[in-house]
Amino acid sequence: MSTKPYRPSNGTEGDFFIAAQCGNCTKQDGCRIVLLTMVRSEDDPEYPKEWVSDDGNNPRCTAREVTLATVLAEAIKENQELIANCGQNQIQGKVTT
Repeated sequence: MSTKPYRPSNGTEGDFFIAAQCGNCTKQDGCRIVLLTMVRSEDDPEYPKEWVSDDGNNPRCTAREVTLATVLAEAIKENQELIANCGQNQIQGKVTT
């Protein structure tokens, strides 16, 4: 899967991306990536190579590092419905595989 430089199309998209990618990154203090994306264009050699989007238009920061607690919290949040259904099935005595 190939990647291309990612640049948010507007401020709102940028705010969402920064919140999702930078908000709980362990490198947040002292990171210059956000600043460089604001003052450089995608075709500038100094535009951060860490902000990429793949063929499916899934933007991400390849420099992002998070703690295990963050990874677990994100997995729980993404799978709340599944977790709730499993609990409901146990209450009803159903077995799921």
